[in-house]
Amino acid sequence: SVTVSPSDATDKTYTVTSDNTGVVDIDNSNNIVAKGAGTANVLITTSEGGFTAKCVVTVNKPQMTISVEPSSLAFGDVNVDESSSKTFSISNTGKAEVKVSGISVPEAYSVDVTTPFTIAVGQSKTVTVTFTPTDDKDYNGSITITSDADSQPTIAVSGKGIKQSSSETF
Repeated sequence: SVTVSPSDATDKTYTVTSDNTGVVDIDNSNNIVAKGAGTANVLITTSEGGFTAKCVVTVNKPQMTISVEPSSLAFGDVNVDESSSKTFSISNTGKAEVKVSGISVPEAYSVDVTTPFTIAVGQSKTVTVTFTPTDDKDYNGSITITSDADSQPTIAVSGKGIKQSSSETF
């Protein structure tokens, strides 16, 4: 709040400005509005006399945390003619909304979601992973979740393609 002294001043109007509008901006009611993490100087200047006062404002980045359950997906042996699906859940355990900007999967794996998507505080998103081997090689890799959270979990996945043996009668 701003108090102009002396209390019997003729003109008690003032302006409020920010030297870093990327961190804080001033709305039409002279309220400070946080825009991003960082530090800004807010300057109050009286209309009469041009007297000034400065206030340093620090805006902290909101805590964004995502966790994954289960932390790894093991498909085991999957026949090359088959696909196998499993689900995992991405949960927002922080104090700010988290935007998931991408999910990348290794060869032979696919996911059922389109990114980007947003997870509200305390909410979660279920993702289905499908493993479809194409030959008899071992598939190992990890699913990487890219988000605006500080910690970006990686889910380990593994699966194995098994070549069908066939017999023919002559």
